[in-house]
Amino acid sequence: MKKGTSFKAGFLLAVSCAVLIFTGCKKKDDPAPAQMDDIKTLKTATLSGDNQVPAVTTNATGTFNGSYNMTTKVLSYTVSYTGTTPTSMHFHKGLPGTVGNPDFVLATPTSSPASGSTPALNATQEADLLAGKYYINIHDAANAGGILRAQLLTDNLEIIKNVKLSGSHQVPANTSTATGTFNGIYNKTTK
Repeated sequence: MKKGTSFKAGFLLAVSCAVLIFTGCKKKDDPAPAQMDDIKTLKTATLSGDNQVPAVTTNATGTFNGSYNMTTKVLSYTVSYTGTTPTSMHFHKGLPGTVGNPDFVLATPTSSPASGSTPALNATQEADLLAGKYYINIHDAANAGGILRAQLLTDNLEIIKNVKLSGSHQVPANTSTATGTFNGIYNKTTK
């Protein structure tokens, strides 16, 4: 064997051993870095008094942006608003057209925009978030039940809002005076 060949073989063996040693030294409790698939970006949502139940007439407006980390189970958010001075902000559990109890109290912002994150969600909360069953609500002194609201949705979800129900829509139509309203969420992935 030539002298240069044995040097190359020895060098490659030493580099291979070093790679194995250093890659094997990672701590078991080190979290894996977040992959792009681990982050679910939520749709930008417009906060409106029209989304309140019942609707609130207001000139106040707002915008919600957020993302959910599937690894850490943390929901991060930024909320911008104008035309109101919030007394509190919450993430409530509830479908469009319904009123739900607050699950997460957000720090009351002193100015807009307000950013933060939730504690880690449990499995039920995560499933509800990914199914569109949470909304953000901003409350102010004049509107204790809320002045601005927006549903938290992933890209595969669409809101179906305020569909009027009446006997005239029946086939064949009837003369019933009964009325109703349908609100819901359509999941484009599961259909």
